[in-house]
Amino acid sequence: MRFILAADEPANGSSLLESLILKFYKNDCGYTNLVPFLTVNLPINNFNLLNGYYVFSLSASDAASLHPVLDNLPSTSGVYVGASITVSRDDNFATTATAGEILYVSKVSTSVCGPISVNATTQSYQGSGGNGIVKVISSGCLWAATTNVSWITINTGQFGSSGDAVKYTVAAVVS
Repeated sequence: MRFILAADEPANGSSLLESLILKFYKNDCGYTNLVPFLTVNLPINNFNLLNGYYVFSLSASDAASLHPVLDNLPSTSGVYVGASITVSRDDNFATTATAGEILYVSKVSTSVCGPISVNATTQSYQGSGGNGIVKVISSGCLWAATTNVSWITINTGQFGSSGDAVKYTVAAVVS
């Protein structure tokens, strides 16, 4: 099971992610229990946090703790995940720590994801390049947009879990 953290931090490496704690909440018939039934302190080891996306995974034992609850949920219930994070920043004057809570990432499910589709499977560009948008349609499954060529850059929408747009740039041909 993977979780994605989007960071918007200075590129100078002055920010450290000190802790990331995931909290799992059960939602029964539209009412979310405010006490988490599972709390997982992910091993972070104070790594430098820059702009970008970071993917964290649950250990096998943590995932095993979560599966019995997911497997026995009635169809009207769900499990949601929140996160507590602590980031320290060194701004050349003082080191400050910021802690925060995020409640909403996405509904957690063990069911097989339904189909993921895009609105356009081909696009054509002249030698001058250009920008484009691809709409991704999903039934709540996590997906990632990637490129395997250096002349396409994904600008926004690298990750999603439902109907989202991926905006990209095609570089001009250099002769």
